[in-house]
Amino acid sequence: LAAGKGRFEQTLAVAAPALWSPGSPSLYTLRTELLSDDKLVDVLDTTFGIRSAVFEAERGLLLNGQPVKMLGMCEHHDGGCVGAAVPEAVLARRLRILQEMGCNAIRTAHNPPSPALLDLCDRMGLLVICEGFDEWAVPKKPCGYATVFEQWWQRDLADWIRRDRNHPCVILWSVGNEVREQFSESGVAIARKLIAAVAEIDPTRPVTCGCNWLA
Repeated sequence: LAAGKGRFEQTLAVAAPALWSPGSPSLYTLRTELLSDDKLVDVLDTTFGIRSAVFEAERGLLLNGQPVKMLGMCEHHDGGCVGAAVPEAVLARRLRILQEMGCNAIRTAHNPPSPALLDLCDRMGLLVICEGFDEWAVPKKPCGYATVFEQWWQRDLADWIRRDRNHPCVILWSVGNEVREQFSESGVAIARKLIAAVAEIDPTRPVTCGCNWLA
C-alpha cells in the first residue's frame, strides 16, 4: 500500500501471503490509527488483497503468474427499476447470476462505479476494468461531462484512482467510453494526458479505453 506522490508512504512485509484470485479471493485488512499526543483520535480500516496481474502479448493476462482468460461483460451503474442508487443486495444478486453464467470479469461503464460494487467484486472474486469517463472535451449530449471536462478532469481522475486503487479486483483502468475524439489528433493528446495522470498516482496497472467505430 502506498499513499502516492507527496504523501506518507510505508512498505509492509507480509510473510507467505494468501494471494487474491477469482478462485480464491483472499483479503486482508490494514488498520490505520491517528494519534495526537498519544491519544487515539481516528481509526480507518482498509481492505486490500495481494496479487500480481501482468499482460503479455503471447500469453495474455497472467494473474499470480497463471494465464487467466477474462470472460466478461459491461456493468452499467443503474439497477433497472430500482434506479441509480442501487441497494447492495441487488448488486450482489446481479454479480452472483453473472458468475453462475461463467462470467469472471466486468467493465464498469461509463463512470466510476459504486464503492459497494468494487467491495463485492473483491469478496466474490470478479476481475474489474474500472472506468472513469464517458465524455472528454467533445460532447455526446448538451449537458454531459464535456461541459466541465477541462475544469474538472484532473481532480475527478485523482479522486477516482486514489479511492479505488486498493481494490485487488481492479486490474485495468479505463479512461474513456466511446469518446467522440477517438480518431482525432486531439483525442490522442487527451488520452496521453489522462494515461500519464493515472500512472503518476498508480503506476502498477495498465490503462485502456472503451472504443467503438472500429470499421
